[in-house]
Amino acid sequence: MKNILIKLTFLATFCLLTKFSYAEGSSLTPKNTAPLQTVASQDTNIADAKALSDAAQNHKPEAVRALLDKGLDVNARNKYGFTPLMMVAGNGFISLGREMTEVLDTVKLLLDKGADVNATISKGHTALMAAAMRGHTEVVKLLLDKGADVKAENEHKENALHRASSGGYIDTVKLLLSKETNIGAAANKDSSYAFRAAFDGKSNIVKLFLDMGMDINQADSHGYTLLMAASSSSHAPLVWMLLDKGAKIDQQDNRGKTALMYAAGRAATDVVRALLERGANTGITDKNGETVLTQALHDLP
Repeated sequence: MKNILIKLTFLATFCLLTKFSYAEGSSLTPKNTAPLQTVASQDTNIADAKALSDAAQNHKPEAVRALLDKGLDVNARNKYGFTPLMMVAGNGFISLGREMTEVLDTVKLLLDKGADVNATISKGHTALMAAAMRGHTEVVKLLLDKGADVKAENEHKENALHRASSGGYIDTVKLLLSKETNIGAAANKDSSYAFRAAFDGKSNIVKLFLDMGMDINQADSHGYTLLMAASSSSHAPLVWMLLDKGAKIDQQDNRGKTALMYAAGRAATDVVRALLERGANTGITDKNGETVLTQALHDLP
């Protein structure tokens, strides 16, 4: 039975890889790059607003200062609705050293000039979320010190802590937890932060929440567990860690599915092998009458 299941999932994985190529960026820039209706101030020239946005994104504090000294609105939005503060906070093309210093100087300048730290775009994203999703801990600290709302959520009900957890940025996660007592307490009750980290394979963040006291077998409203999240997204090292820490291998969600079923359905061969080696039950049937074998067969061409 085990050998058959592993071969099926391996075949399914091979077929998937030959049919699909998936790569998704994490830039804040909307995927639909068609021009949107401008939300820049009527008193601000569109070209000037773009120049300010570009100067901020490229972390050029002197250029930003010069434009602001000309009278440009510090909260002027580019054609996508982003403010200069959002552009520099979410800049993904920086490294430690001189560039980070320029980023921090640009953020400080914009904040000193009155940038709205809690401004949002139409989908609810904020500068704090932008910085958190990049792991820019120092920028996050500057924003928090100016009153950035750690509870602010985007259209997907995600806040800055979700974004930092997803990226595996443990220093940023710890900072966000330390700055908001309510969120820190909720981390043990609201499993969404750990689930986001588990789905993205961020073992360090999952371990942090477990060390804070989260029940490793805690399920969300759908009965979904950390082990299921890691299994369904093919993160074998995290699966091993969870099993070593006592995750229940055959726990079922509200639909009757197990971690093994999720792994088989995603053709996650390494995860399937790990679960089988730890004794996962291959005979469980979910509420639709599916078994782990039928889940694996669904992915065959």
